[in-house]
Formats: sequence, C-alpha cells, structure tokens
Amino acid sequence: MDNGKLMSETLSIVHDESVHAYAHPAHRRDDIQKHGVHNIVYAQVKAGIRARDTVRTLRQIDADMSVMRRDVHNLRAEIKRKELNGPCLIQALLFQLDGLIH
Repeated sequence: MDNGKLMSETLSIVHDESVHAYAHPAHRRDDIQKHGVHNIVYAQVKAGIRARDTVRTLRQIDADMSVMRRDVHNLRAEIKRKELNGPCLIQALLFQLDGLIH
C-alpha cells in the first residue's frame, strides 16, 4: 500500500470520528441559540430543577439537540453570575453579611 493511500484513509477515519455535533462546541452553541435553550434553562433554574433533569427535558423537546450537561451547567453559572451582578456566591454572601453588621 502506498503512503498516499494510507494517509487519505487515516484522515478519513479521523474525520469521520469527529463529525458528530457533540464533539464540536460551535455546533452545540448553535443548537442552544436555535432552540431557545437559555430561556428553558433560566426557567428551570428558577424552579430549582437540577441540570441533569434540564438536559432530560431538552432531549424530550428535541432528541437530536446536541446539548450536553456541561453546556447546561455553564448556562446555569452564567445566569447566576448575571443575577449576582458579578460576584460569586461567597462574595455575595459576604457583602450581605457586611451589610447586616453595619
């Protein structure tokens, strides 16, 4: 077998393995924007629903949606950061405690 043919077969195998949308964050971000995932995650954060249950809900809405649990965790963290106006949970707690003391 010549090296050119071996190289092209190797490249096609490597390419085929990474074609699935879960492998590429850009594809998952597209799904998040197209399907309004941010709004769904926001509502479920407010309701106290866990990330894995949110992923299950998203899969029930569209079984082909390429959103992973890590994406939901990241969205949840983003929502919480925006609600706290920047500080992390511990900083926000310290600010509140400092306000109660003074």
